[in-house]
Amino acid sequence: MFVKNKVCVIIIFIFCFLSINIYAQNVSSKELFNKQEFFDGKEIIYRGRIIGEMMCRDKGCWLNVKDEDFAIGIWVPSEISFIPKYTTSYKYQGDEIEVRGIFNRRCKQHLGEADIHAQEITLIREGSEVEHRLSENKRILAIIIWSGLCLILILMQLKRI
Repeated sequence: MFVKNKVCVIIIFIFCFLSINIYAQNVSSKELFNKQEFFDGKEIIYRGRIIGEMMCRDKGCWLNVKDEDFAIGIWVPSEISFIPKYTTSYKYQGDEIEVRGIFNRRCKQHLGEADIHAQEITLIREGSEVEHRLSENKRILAIIIWSGLCLILILMQLKRI
């Protein structure tokens, strides 16, 4: 009876241990840059918003992805078909994505820059349009300045006559 219980506990432990993803770790940009040597060449999971435009070449595309702290370049090979709907700009808040890939502290393929070579990209949350409102104080100030300029122009024209 005691041996059966031990075997059951060991089997349960093995199944629990095997179900955990022991390869890829969720990391932030701050962790990546502070522990570059540790993460170099390892599979990681990085999550953030796409900033700037997607820059494509023959064999893939570059994305810049920013989390709370910093941005990092993501190399997306052409085998991965991912096209963002929104990238962060003045008008839009970019798509939030999760990238599973290999971190390179000094990528030999890309001129020695730190980057992540994507193996899989998952859309977490679609971006959206950003609404910019002009404050009432700025609106009043613009009207006062515009009115003053018009008054100056009118006075200048009357002085010529």
